Amino acid sequence: GAAGGNAAADEAAVNGATAAEAEAAAEAAAEAEAEAEGSSAETLMALLDDPADRDLLARSLENMRELCGTARECGISLLLDAEQSHRQPAIDYIARELMHEFNQGGAPQPTIYQTFQMYMRDANYRLERDLRYAKAKGFMFACKVVR
Repeated sequence: GAAGGNAAADEAAVNGATAAEAEAAAEAAAEAEAEAEGSSAETLMALLDDPADRDLLARSLENMRELCGTARECGISLLLDAEQSHRQPAIDYIARELMHEFNQGGAPQPTIYQTFQMYMRDANYRLERDLRYAKAKGFMFACKVVR
């Protein structure tokens, strides 16, 4: 929370921003982090009543980490694409976690992309939320935007 906001304020100050601009940057970073917390692992796990569902989410993330590691070694990117709205919170969470882990600075290209189906009612909100979160956390945001 506050550490991410302070880092954003420090960066803004280093880049010649005024105190007010630095404070606004810190607030935006804190808001992005808090907003993404709404679809954090803890929140998702609380929503999953069935232990089998929790296990499936954990195994999915581990499998995707292995796949992303291999993709990075091979110099290719992966695009997550799903149109199942009832699974979207888990997909968003997995995509953010993988981008945070694998789309770090210095890489010639992103390893993982999230897909946003813009016909879905909450697509703009989710896209903007995840973009703010990536900026606040300092990783490369990569996405494919369709209709």
